[in-house]
Amino acid sequence: MVDTTEEGEIPPEERIRDEMGVRGEAWQQTNEEMELLADERREEGWEAVTIPALHTSIVTKDMGDDDEFGIEYVLPDNYAGEFTESFDPDAVSEYQVYRTIANQNVFQVIELLTPEIETVIMIAGMYELRHVGGIKQNAEEEGELYTFVRTIDGTRLGMLKHNDYQPLLPRPGAE
Repeated sequence: MVDTTEEGEIPPEERIRDEMGVRGEAWQQTNEEMELLADERREEGWEAVTIPALHTSIVTKDMGDDDEFGIEYVLPDNYAGEFTESFDPDAVSEYQVYRTIANQNVFQVIELLTPEIETVIMIAGMYELRHVGGIKQNAEEEGELYTFVRTIDGTRLGMLKHNDYQPLLPRPGAE
């Protein structure tokens, strides 16, 4: 049980510890669910590649010298080859997003599906909910949203344009 202050509030150090615990548990659960989804695809005869992103960023037009915007996944170097061998942006024709929100953090798995060859790439990522407004505005203005995949050193491994971008973003009022 957590000690409280005289006013009954949880001390800041306990709140931080609890947030980290909730975030860690949510990240672990996201990765476990990604593996379960991959197993289901494999049972259906698909080749499934699962990748836990090291970092996930929300990128808006006003963040850099270019006008790129979307969700960027930074992959560990040891997954780069597996990703590039399985990813063909011209062949990916569908995607699915599975998401949960905990402590104002978005935990999601994106499935990039290539039905013609029964291949799916699943990437698990986590980002702060408060950053969604900027890419939502960019997406509404442009009528599209992008997924970017890079390595730690910034090497771009892939990019995918989504004309139907609403499933990528949490709904208004998500908590």
